[in-house]
Amino acid sequence: IKSPDKNHSVNFTYISYILKREDNIGGLYDLSSSGTGYPSGTYSNVLNYGAQITSKSLANITTSPGSQTINFNSGTIRTDIKDYLNNNTLATLGSISITNMNSELIKKWVFNYDYFGSNLFKKLKLTGLYQISSKNDPYNRYSFNYNNENVNLPDKNTKGIDHWGYYNGKNSNYCLIPAEILPNSTMFGAVPGDRTPDQNSALYTVLSKIVYPTGGYTLFDYEQNK
Repeated sequence: IKSPDKNHSVNFTYISYILKREDNIGGLYDLSSSGTGYPSGTYSNVLNYGAQITSKSLANITTSPGSQTINFNSGTIRTDIKDYLNNNTLATLGSISITNMNSELIKKWVFNYDYFGSNLFKKLKLTGLYQISSKNDPYNRYSFNYNNENVNLPDKNTKGIDHWGYYNGKNSNYCLIPAEILPNSTMFGAVPGDRTPDQNSALYTVLSKIVYPTGGYTLFDYEQNK
């Protein structure tokens, strides 16, 4: 970005990465095999699709003149998602730092992470953050708590989600087409999904508490969509 007189500018630098996803969004029952329709027919995932997303993340912002730089520094390598462009080395946002024209630290925020779940179903979790002074001293610590942090999470591509996109625990759903649209489960062999909300399931891994540097905290209470 440049000022009208072109004497001041803000420059942005990015890092590219590629994410891939494969999923099936539904399935059909072969009625010819039994003539009785769901659930006696032969089921197959026929609506498969794949997606490759080429994206960018912000690496730094530099101002001129004055040359202050905001750096978005990489943290640890993520184990819940892969970057197919850079040998699966997609990293967390480890910290955000501000430096002057002499590369001297002005301010820095550091982020702490963990994971919800494990193995194939793990998801990244922000557990806290704190500030680093120009003298490299940590202070201003914040921490975050979540509902059902240790629960076994569903597949990332689960179709057990309600009308608002929240998890509803209906892991047996074969597709996202709700029963309201397909009231007859044998229509065209399609199997409708149960999209009704379930508050207990919807609260999985939702933010429940923020603890501030002063020791005070905020609690979050949620109400189910209707």
